[in-house]
Amino acid sequence: MNSIVDVLASQGVIPLFCDTDPVRATKILNSCHKAGVKLIEFTIRAPQAIDVFAELLRYASENVPDMILGVGSVMDRAAAVKTIEADAKFIVSPAFDAKVCQVAKENNIPYVPGCYSPTEMHHAMQSGAAMCKLFPAGAIDGPGFVKAILGPMPTLQIMATGGVSPTRENLSKWFASGVTCVGMGSKLINTAKLNTDTDFENLENQITELLALVAEIKG
Repeated sequence: MNSIVDVLASQGVIPLFCDTDPVRATKILNSCHKAGVKLIEFTIRAPQAIDVFAELLRYASENVPDMILGVGSVMDRAAAVKTIEADAKFIVSPAFDAKVCQVAKENNIPYVPGCYSPTEMHHAMQSGAAMCKLFPAGAIDGPGFVKAILGPMPTLQIMATGGVSPTRENLSKWFASGVTCVGMGSKLINTAKLNTDTDFENLENQITELLALVAEIKG
């Protein structure tokens, strides 16, 4: 479990996306891998998404075995069981769910639940969460919140998601606040705009530049 948390921390930015087209999902995975991404989050916001994730895992095991794939938007125990059966390496939720947390613990899978207050974060960590996801981070003064909460809770690890932008100014604020990592979805991977080989090459270049920027900011 710790190794995956270490990858989350070292990579700094976690690309996340949902796609019901396995071919396009595979191309996105390849773009991420070529850019240097070691870990991605595939969200299951559509009914058939878990099936696409299973196909993505099969492809990854044969072609990019060093890539770590986890599942996001896991809302209940049934979904958690399905993702673990599909061989997800970590689970992310928009909110804390005790049953999802228990399933993750039983299977030694890192669980990152969405939290929005010091009480929720404390409860999640006490229950066995690997880190907390501040979500939606952009709906409040996220960096200010993180900096304030880490004062009395310095060992807390926080992933900020929802409202993070791939700009130097925005990312600098987040990492200066003390976040462990940030999650970035449609502002980084807009599946509706990915169609041609050039689109996927541009995505690879964008992610390469983003990883370099995050590494520079983190020092």
